[in-house]
Amino acid sequence: MPDLRILIVDPDAQVRSHLSLLLTMRGCRVETAENSQDALEVTEELHPSLVLLDMQTPGLEGLAFVRELRARVSSRTRDGGSKPG
Repeated sequence: MPDLRILIVDPDAQVRSHLSLLLTMRGCRVETAENSQDALEVTEELHPSLVLLDMQTPGLEGLAFVRELRARVSSRTRDGGSKPG
């Protein structure tokens, strides 16, 4: 999995740890977040290729998080910032 950047968002530390280990062993760059607010901060630098999201994560729930993330990505690309990979 060449240069695959994955963000795991889940309030359960054990879930984050297990998924992170499995994906890292496959050569992925993995970041984790416990809640949606932390996840949005991580996306500013990581520009993930894929987000694995617990749809009932604390903070913004699933679809609200996706809408906010899309808005931020759109804003970044409109403003000439780096595009997500």
